[in-house]
Amino acid sequence: MTQEDPYRVLGVHRGASADEIRAAFRASVRRQHPDTAGADNTDDAATRRVIAAYRLLADPVSRARYDASHPDFAVEHHRAKSGSQSTSPCDQCRGSGRVRTVTTCPACGGRAEVTVVTHDHAGVLHCRACRGGGRVSTDAGCPACGGRGWLGAPPIRPGRSPTPR
Repeated sequence: MTQEDPYRVLGVHRGASADEIRAAFRASVRRQHPDTAGADNTDDAATRRVIAAYRLLADPVSRARYDASHPDFAVEHHRAKSGSQSTSPCDQCRGSGRVRTVTTCPACGGRAEVTVVTHDHAGVLHCRACRGGGRVSTDAGCPACGGRGWLGAPPIRPGRSPTPR
């Protein structure tokens, strides 16, 4: 069984806010409820699809995971949010706007241990900077997209001039 597009099931666009998703879910369930649609016109499978779609999109983590696993959805999301038709997600940061780099720990030189000398004895301890791993990671803005998460023309917001001030 193939998974249906939850945005299409709820009838919302990919850049929809949590409030828009909640309103679409409530309206869909209300339309399919036996008191509204009549006992003979209810479709339990359709109601289950609507509930599954809402559960997926209501949770920000599962929604982000779903959008990331469907790249064309991420492009449409950026277009919907930016108002631009010429954007695409950045390949280097995969649309997150952040890049993580891992380097050798400068405190221990990658050995994962440091020698501590006090006035009466010396000892070896795990490096606190890398927590005994020998490597440290840094999280910074993506240099390819400037931390925006997308490549292409800058977004034109509705009601705003595209020219710089």
